[in-house]
Amino acid sequence: MKQMIIRLIQLILLVVIAVSAYQIYTYVSDVRQFVDQKSEVDQQHQKAMTADSSIALHQVDSPYVVGWISIPGTDISYPLVQGEDNAFFLDHDYKGEAHPFGAVFLDAGNHKDFSDQNTVIYGHNVAAGYVFHDLENYLTSGFINDKNDKICIETGQDKRVYRIVAAYIASPYEDYRAPAYTGAAWEAFRARVAGKNQLTGPGHQLPDKPVPLVTLSTCDNHDNRIAIHAVLT
Repeated sequence: MKQMIIRLIQLILLVVIAVSAYQIYTYVSDVRQFVDQKSEVDQQHQKAMTADSSIALHQVDSPYVVGWISIPGTDISYPLVQGEDNAFFLDHDYKGEAHPFGAVFLDAGNHKDFSDQNTVIYGHNVAAGYVFHDLENYLTSGFINDKNDKICIETGQDKRVYRIVAAYIASPYEDYRAPAYTGAAWEAFRARVAGKNQLTGPGHQLPDKPVPLVTLSTCDNHDNRIAIHAVLT
């Protein structure tokens, strides 16, 4: 009986080791594929930009791409896509192919021309340091400066620059992703953001009146969200 128990424990340990090894192999493969794909699309984008910024997006091989997002001073620089819902690009890349890191995508309820008062953009917080992982830095005191406080959006028709004014932890169910805040709703939204904002100093608050915003949203490490608000300059 004792020998059988030992053999059973050994078998269980072998299964655990095999499963763990497979998971590690799969994750490493996913990272390698993501890095290779990002390098390829970055090169396409940079080459097109040096030739003619108005056609840069058309050089990215995907019908889903509606823009390009970058934050100077960070590693965030990705094609921006939009789907029919907010689920598809959680586990599909910018080409629409299955990948656990997903893509950086515009909220399905927003207009792709950024004409909404609040345009919301999502991306995963990948522990290996990819997609929107760098947004965690904005919760760190002293990180933000004039070299990393801008969000640049290229749409193919124009290039927009937004200045980051707020960063905080939000509940998944918190109201920070509506396409517009006006009147009393703006006042309530502004007051709530001011009470949670972890950015301090001059200019790190929402203006008195509604202005065009970009809101970035990603997961933190505790099932909450990191929310970043930036105003159009």
